[in-house]
Amino acid sequence: KRLEIIGRVFTTHTFGDLLMALIDVIKFEDPSKEALSEKWHDEEIRLGTQLVVGEGQEAVFVRGGQAYDTFGPGTYTLSSENLPLLNRLINLPFGGDSPFSSEIWFFSTVIRRDILWGTSSPIQILDPQINIAVSIRSFGKYGFRISNSRSFLGQLVGNTSRYTVEDLRSNLSSEIVQRLKDHIAEVVSSGMSSLKIGTHLNEISRAVRDELCTVFTEYGIDLLTFNVESINIPEEELKQINDVMLKTFEA
Repeated sequence: KRLEIIGRVFTTHTFGDLLMALIDVIKFEDPSKEALSEKWHDEEIRLGTQLVVGEGQEAVFVRGGQAYDTFGPGTYTLSSENLPLLNRLINLPFGGDSPFSSEIWFFSTVIRRDILWGTSSPIQILDPQINIAVSIRSFGKYGFRISNSRSFLGQLVGNTSRYTVEDLRSNLSSEIVQRLKDHIAEVVSSGMSSLKIGTHLNEISRAVRDELCTVFTEYGIDLLTFNVESINIPEEELKQINDVMLKTFEA
């Protein structure tokens, strides 16, 4: 028979055997598939505990804000031998009776696709051909995966015990919009009309992606894809632009 209780697994045939066959198990499951990182709820760890790291996961031991030993997918029985960095720091107790203090963080390393981004407020640019301020909105998608869990923890997660895809999308939105704004301003300053920007989505996507890759890498993230899918101007401003251009042409 098998009985599972949160954080512990008992393998037994009788209740008496259950008391003798206690095995601590640390593992993380996320039915929502939205968590990018989560801290194990208990910081008192025992040697002899089983650490289960699922496919597409990574587990990192952290103490005093510093990341130490890292484990990829697999099942491990924790010992001083497979926790060399932490052991060097705190001289882990012999056997499994004395707990030691450490945070265990789980990270999702699976590829995330089709993450939406967009301008929450219009980007204001000055059209060089008609000398009118134009409001531009833009939307698109990107794909990423965590490539350096230590940088990700230090740069983004901080003291948040659970960090989700939505948290990342919200935190990096300003980085995306700023790079997009800078590049559009550069394109427009070269003389391109705001009406033609939407015909250069591929070039703008590549240019903005190249700049964002450096930013994402600092956060421990590989930016795999980045697409600008639309750049648009409000209808009332389009009408104003067309009226000005028509008058200019007639003159």
